[in-house]
Amino acid sequence: MNVSVRPSVLIMQENTLLLMRYCYSGKDLFQIPGGNMEAGETPEDTIERELYEEINIQVHTHQLLYIAQTVRAEKNKTVIHLIFSGSVVSGIPELNPQHTSALEAIWMPLQQIKNIHLYPDVRYALFEERGRNKITATRYLGRIEQHWL
Repeated sequence: MNVSVRPSVLIMQENTLLLMRYCYSGKDLFQIPGGNMEAGETPEDTIERELYEEINIQVHTHQLLYIAQTVRAEKNKTVIHLIFSGSVVSGIPELNPQHTSALEAIWMPLQQIKNIHLYPDVRYALFEERGRNKITATRYLGRIEQHWL
């Protein structure tokens, strides 16, 4: 089985969340920005590199919020997700098509997130945590089913 680690970052501004939009099999899929680690990188290094390469922003990662797992049995693939909080240090999100197949980087209003296909799908945890207004410890979410993939 192929196992990879994918660090990503939740960046919120004014009740919006930064997401990457893709289209697979005619369906819009929104992904939390991040990517696959390269040899020798820390998860934070990966996030900083990927967001600079793909959408031309410099970010700072803060707290590790969630650890989750997705499995694509038909592709014999498991991904371990490390999801951090973060903030934009400089730049305005603008796609670099040489480094991403995303169709756009979008600041999506939080209320609209309830109705989208999100990868990894941490919507329930995100809204539960926002209701408490503070995340105090890293949370293991276990295996996340992505039925629409």
